[in-house]
Amino acid sequence: MEKNTYITLSNGQKIPSLALGTWQATGEKLRTALRTAIKCGYRHIDTAYMYQNETEIGQTLKELINEGAVKREELFITTKLWSTFNQPGKVEDGFMLSLKALQLDYIDLYLMHTPTAFKYIDDKTLMPPAEDGGPGFALEDVHYIDTWKVHIIEGISF
Repeated sequence: MEKNTYITLSNGQKIPSLALGTWQATGEKLRTALRTAIKCGYRHIDTAYMYQNETEIGQTLKELINEGAVKREELFITTKLWSTFNQPGKVEDGFMLSLKALQLDYIDLYLMHTPTAFKYIDDKTLMPPAEDGGPGFALEDVHYIDTWKVHIIEGISF
């Protein structure tokens, strides 16, 4: 990429218009893709807790930063709150799991992956089975606005 193009958000933050998506990427293929993308000028990395690859992404980004290939402040990292953390009391837990795995001091954009809340069992159970044994997942009665309010309305800073 010769020149990054950006979109300016309502808060003045600039987000690179092209991102490297990391869904279903793992292992050496993920590391190679990430290194190549950074070398080619990508500065926006899109991931999510649900992808279960944030630790590998974090390790690779740390290596690239330590090598001087890129500075943290040049990167725009997007990750997402997984549905098992949509309960208002779990939002910060979900955020901190991603932040720790990515080995970063901050995340640039944190989104709700889906507006549907799944039942929380533990940090590793991403698709809790339906309680009646039928198809689908165990759901929680949480409105997505209540999830959103945790850090937007109440002003909680993670």
